[in-house]
Amino acid sequence: VHFANSGKLKEFALKAVQVRESMGSTIKYVIIDGKSVNNIDLTGCQMLEGLAEALSSRKQILIVANLKAPIAALLHASGVHKHILKNGGQLCLDLNEAIDLISEPSPDWSSAEEKVTLLVATRGSLLKTNSSGCMSTKVTKVDPAPVQEP
Repeated sequence: VHFANSGKLKEFALKAVQVRESMGSTIKYVIIDGKSVNNIDLTGCQMLEGLAEALSSRKQILIVANLKAPIAALLHASGVHKHILKNGGQLCLDLNEAIDLISEPSPDWSSAEEKVTLLVATRGSLLKTNSSGCMSTKVTKVDPAPVQEP
């Protein structure tokens, strides 16, 4: 999720809610499957915060599920998860957990938060900060093979 597609993702999510509501559905939760998210930049983080706020103002809840450990760690380190929580939302390890939570009459958000925090604690070492303070999940450097003289 980056500057080129974050606006479209937010627009799509809000439009999907609007379409379902126009058909008579009551939407309480919006779940984003983060399975294919391999990187997120500042604009993507801001979009998630803005989407959580927009949904909260409509009495709806954003859940971001199925995140890879480095992305969950980045969202934790940047404070995005706190903004999502403040607006009633949640990060979940996988879609099953998200579905289980919203199926409960009174969801226990703390258990999902604990699991994501544990994931970040155990695998968050993949997160690095460069000299300018920007966070990245890329930590591997490949040195070229030495060239052999004939």
